[in-house]
Amino acid sequence: MATGDFFSEEHRIVFQALSHLSGESKPTDDVSLISHLSDSDLLSKAGGAAYVAKLADGLYDKFDVTIPARRVHDLSVLRQIATRSNQVVEAALKPGANSRDVVTCGIASLRELLPHLGVNGSVEQGDGPEILEHLERFIRRFVFLSADQATILSLWTAHTHAFTCATATPYIAVSSAEKQSGKTRLLEVLDLLTANPWLTGRTSAAALVRKIAAESPVLLLDESDAAFGGEKEYAETLRGILNSGHRIGGKASLCVREGENFVVRDFPTFCPKAIAGLGKLPDTVADRSIPIVLKRAATGEIPERFRQRNIGAEASQVRDSLAQWAASIFEILDGADPFLPESLTDRQQDGAEPLLAIADAAGGDWPYKARNAFVSLFSGSDHAESNGTRLLADIRSIFEETEADKMSSQELADALVAIETSPWGDWRRGKGLNPSSLSKLLKPFRIGPHNIKLRTADGKDHVPKGYERADFEDAWSRYRSTALSGNATPLPTAKDAAVIQFSPATGQDTVAAVNKRDPATNGPRSGVAAFGEA
Repeated sequence: MATGDFFSEEHRIVFQALSHLSGESKPTDDVSLISHLSDSDLLSKAGGAAYVAKLADGLYDKFDVTIPARRVHDLSVLRQIATRSNQVVEAALKPGANSRDVVTCGIASLRELLPHLGVNGSVEQGDGPEILEHLERFIRRFVFLSADQATILSLWTAHTHAFTCATATPYIAVSSAEKQSGKTRLLEVLDLLTANPWLTGRTSAAALVRKIAAESPVLLLDESDAAFGGEKEYAETLRGILNSGHRIGGKASLCVREGENFVVRDFPTFCPKAIAGLGKLPDTVADRSIPIVLKRAATGEIPERFRQRNIGAEASQVRDSLAQWAASIFEILDGADPFLPESLTDRQQDGAEPLLAIADAAGGDWPYKARNAFVSLFSGSDHAESNGTRLLADIRSIFEETEADKMSSQELADALVAIETSPWGDWRRGKGLNPSSLSKLLKPFRIGPHNIKLRTADGKDHVPKGYERADFEDAWSRYRSTALSGNATPLPTAKDAAVIQFSPATGQDTVAAVNKRDPATNGPRSGVAAFGEA
């Protein structure tokens, strides 16, 4: 790399300072860098201390610096290509110019630059579909997965290499009805492919918080059922980390000793996480997760035997290609606004957004199959479905099936208990839902029983406590149940996909766009994307 590879003056100054410190064998951390710039009267020209610190944040510890370095170099070459192309066009349009000779010389000039583009085996943006498909095949060799599950896991694995471009990160909730269904094996495979993985079954509460804060690892947590059901302090710490760590800026507050005193310190918790275990996760955690429900492989579906010593080299190649491609689309992902399926809830859309941005950046059939996969997985799951939302959906079904406009509390409770696929028959420790418990469940929605006039079969009027259909209309319009209410409309079939093109709202940058930058908005992006901006 050279100073001229950088587009902005601030980045050229920072690079020169780093080169100077390195050449004198001095530390190149952000404190030393800012001090050197200040001593050289260059700190203000470099954007100020806060800007320089933001550039350096996480650059050395969390990423292979050669990846953003290659990106800077490649963008520099693209700018040179664009500049020379413009010069050729201008020369060819001049009066009296021999256009054929100008273009011939211009092509020769451009060919001098092409060998410098994509050096050291750099992966290009257009390689996305092939890299994701290779990744998908690799994962499915060792774990029995549906096509939709494999699609989402591949995109999530790519997301771990670029999660700093996102404002939210979805969790992967790996569960199964029985043991030996491949949960641990899936985490072991992801351990070979994700960025900075931390595969663990149990650790201390203090270590959990501090390691996440210090390293922003990809947390691969096994045996989550034991973790949540074990020591209370650890379970509550884990719950707090998971509740806050799905959004950028999330933090956990802990009391720590400083000298003779204890003080409260905030520890950042934002990082990708995959959680595997039997049974259900706490509702607040499940609500932030993409469900991957595994089944035991049937006869003829036995995956390939997993031996890390035999596949380590191959896995490293897959991971490195994925990391390089992810680095090449940082600028596309930063600020991407992908189309989100309307059938997903707001929380589900939050989780889907960064993965759909990656699918759009890849292109091919990934935008289409990624959206179908999300709709399929979320509509087929109920682990993130709250009891209240499920209750509203079941009540709506009862009113529609009976065509009634009002029902007594007892009638409605009995009808709910009769739904075999819902939990109301097991309510109250197996006694079933009754009018009192029904009233308590509906109270948060500001729906309560009141006197209604009904007529018995023998024609007599009576006035029991009950509900009218109109009581629920507002709640039905506000709280959707994608798993139960039939709102999870699938996307068009593959036959129709040919006429539908999904693309990121930002679009891929052209060479001309790369060369345009508003000096007034010369602020940094996050992490490596900022320093790597050529």
